[in-house]
Amino acid sequence: MLKVAVIGGGSTYTPELFQGFLQRQDEFTLDELWLMDTDRKRLKIVGNFVKKIAKAHGAHFKIVLSLNNDQPSKTLIMLSPKSGWERWTLARGMNI
Repeated sequence: MLKVAVIGGGSTYTPELFQGFLQRQDEFTLDELWLMDTDRKRLKIVGNFVKKIAKAHGAHFKIVLSLNNDQPSKTLIMLSPKSGWERWTLARGMNI
């Protein structure tokens, strides 16, 4: 089972990233796409938009929206724009 977590999933870049997964879903066996962000409003807006696209195009994988640090096991983690990563780490007390 392959799960991908996108840190900064509330970014406006996320739908474009999602399109890539959608276009390759037959050759890239993805089971779950986790969109993770600390900004509840942005995650809700972008996440629901991505879910609508997924439904319209018959995505074969589940989309999970998450505000917390609980990462799914056996996950490939992708980072959205740098500012998303900075918000994510600073919200958890990590200054990287």
